[in-house]
Amino acid sequence: MTVPVFKIETEKYTGPFDLLLAAIKGEQLDVFDLSLAKITSAYFDYLKELGVLDLSSASEFLLMAAILLELKSKGILPKPADVLLQEEEEEVEQDLAKHLEEYQFFKQVAEGLKEKGEVFRKVFSRYHRDEGRRKTEKVEYAFKNVSLEKLIEAFKKVWDSIPIQRELQHIEDEDITLPQRIEEITDMIKSSSQGVFFENLFIRRTRLEVVVTFLAILELAKRREIKITQGGIFGGITIKCT
Repeated sequence: MTVPVFKIETEKYTGPFDLLLAAIKGEQLDVFDLSLAKITSAYFDYLKELGVLDLSSASEFLLMAAILLELKSKGILPKPADVLLQEEEEEVEQDLAKHLEEYQFFKQVAEGLKEKGEVFRKVFSRYHRDEGRRKTEKVEYAFKNVSLEKLIEAFKKVWDSIPIQRELQHIEDEDITLPQRIEEITDMIKSSSQGVFFENLFIRRTRLEVVVTFLAILELAKRREIKITQGGIFGGITIKCT
């Protein structure tokens, strides 16, 4: 089965993920012209229409979202003195080059997984939805005092904590699906009256599990079966049943 490529469509940019960072690096596009929330909403509409979960596509999207969030966060920091301006510009350029290299490497890894037919089949699962209730439902998330950007930032911390070398060693033995993780997460949350911390939902500590778990959390939030809260600006993110 050939999976159609997701393309970002905004007023300022239309195209695939891999050209987006290059456009930002070449100063053809300002990262602040991109709405991460709108891109995320469009991506999940794409997933619903696709009807399957593709690990390489989902991982690519989440990695890109995390990189965009980091670039935006650096852009809103106080500007340094003029004597440090050139140094800051060089640092930003180096960061972009690093992200491009990391992104291209990750794409190569994902393509390698695709070629391993049996492994690739493991990461596909039917993406069912209740047609009657959700056909015309607007994409909304059950967030309280926490933004989608904060969730992606928390995802990036978990993602970065897992060496890709370890992931490649264990991925062939791992079999995890989106419906399975939705059920497991629901059971975990229901078992705790106080809710569960976001990072505690990632139990296997592999990148495949991180991707599928994050998608499961967003799906449950879209269904409004969970409530996601944050204790203060720098507090932990907690997930409870509604």
